[in-house]
Amino acid sequence: MRKEITSNLDEPKYWDEAYLNDSDRWTLNSPNPVFVQVLTDKKFYTQGNKILIAGAGKGHDAVAAAKFDLDVTSIDFSDEANKRAEEVAAAAGLTINFVNEDLFKIGERFNSHFDLVYEYVTICAVNPNRRDELLLSLHNSLSENGRLITVLFPIDSRAGGPPFSIELNEFYKLASKYFSLEYFQRNINSIKPKKGNEVLLILRKKEKLNG
Repeated sequence: MRKEITSNLDEPKYWDEAYLNDSDRWTLNSPNPVFVQVLTDKKFYTQGNKILIAGAGKGHDAVAAAKFDLDVTSIDFSDEANKRAEEVAAAAGLTINFVNEDLFKIGERFNSHFDLVYEYVTICAVNPNRRDELLLSLHNSLSENGRLITVLFPIDSRAGGPPFSIELNEFYKLASKYFSLEYFQRNINSIKPKKGNEVLLILRKKEKLNG
């Protein structure tokens, strides 16, 4: 199905205006409970504590990770998002490294730096024809055997976006060039409006790329 694409998604201004107009409907205004469960379980971050929160928005997930004593870098290319995230962190009394950067450039800027990368409603927010580019950038930002934690949403067949729908088999095929699947779970503690329309994946970085 052809996906309608908003032409200015690649510009910070599009996202800044969403925050300024309070039309950031993707924001939970609290940590994602699925991510909190992963943090609580701890089994997926045993090799190091450097974590990137990719497309971090208002910073609630970054704050959650910092509360688990992880070394958190929060990245978004929206100034407005970063301002709000800094306020959330300050209110919690936490020190987080907030970076204004294009996610497509982090593989070069933070090459092999992070032990973990976490994303939520970021893969579905970029132009679908740039997902491969985004996954490569996330891959390159990870250290050897680093892991990508992703809660994929929405896994329906909606037209248009953002958020753009994610077809799971198509995503697996794309991601398998850069990552090996370690964990998959449909039965997760999503917030009620998203129940049944998102899945948790843990992916491990491949050192030798396919294709």
